[in-house]
Amino acid sequence: MAAKCFNCKSVIRFDHYVRHDETVVGQTWSCYEPIFCEPCAIHGAIRRNTAYRPKVEQVQDENPGIIPVMFTFTVPNRENIYENYELLTNGWKRQQEAARRGKSSSGRHALIEWNKVLGGISAMEATYGQGGWHIHRHVFALLRPGGYIDPNKHHEEWSRFVGVRAFTNVIKCRGGVYEGLKECLKYPTKFVNRDGEQSLTYEQRKALHSLVKGNVRMVNPFGILRGVKVDMNLDKDDASDLDGEVMQFYARWAYGLGRYEYEFPGEEKRLGYIKHTERKTA
Repeated sequence: MAAKCFNCKSVIRFDHYVRHDETVVGQTWSCYEPIFCEPCAIHGAIRRNTAYRPKVEQVQDENPGIIPVMFTFTVPNRENIYENYELLTNGWKRQQEAARRGKSSSGRHALIEWNKVLGGISAMEATYGQGGWHIHRHVFALLRPGGYIDPNKHHEEWSRFVGVRAFTNVIKCRGGVYEGLKECLKYPTKFVNRDGEQSLTYEQRKALHSLVKGNVRMVNPFGILRGVKVDMNLDKDDASDLDGEVMQFYARWAYGLGRYEYEFPGEEKRLGYIKHTERKTA
């Protein structure tokens, strides 16, 4: 695994189109291990943002007045990563099931706060701290017009679904839809903490990797945002609105520099190959 991640992005080809003044990541090599590899985690988040943003904007245009918000769902920490995951996942499933029953035509079941949600994207994040594993969900969601969540009531409902005292939080997307998506889809786990130290040990990352490889989906769209196709090919990036962002990040990763400067002569298309011989491991 170490050798696989070390060689990630070791060769990067930038394609520069002079006539259109665009530079894209034409080809690179990716390890596709976002639990261990920071470039793959960040690039995967960018790909998902690029895919979901047009769909969210389309839904907003078709449904004026809907409210973009961000939820955080947490459960008590557990030393066993599988127990912590099951606690969170079972609570989420019970909430979804209760919302489905609430909107059924029979009227036998009461509506819950989650019935105010039209759809969204749920992304799990895992950290480790006092008390063990802390697996939680970040959710970008679209609320029905005029249907803002009652936080106290929702907190009580979430604790009931989990079966123990648990917490949830909801805030409006102050910086717009894109900022909300970025916050929700940023990464499956942190790579460094606030002190600049590794957030997880290698053994902890192995445990999280085993969980994810066991058919656990870290990102799940639901409701009106279900069905968006996300191209997770991390070996190229031709999304015109994010080219510079991806290019600069890759260059910084390969060389540890704060910026990447280049000059191209006036060819229609210039191919530049970058290969490093020394680099600090993540």
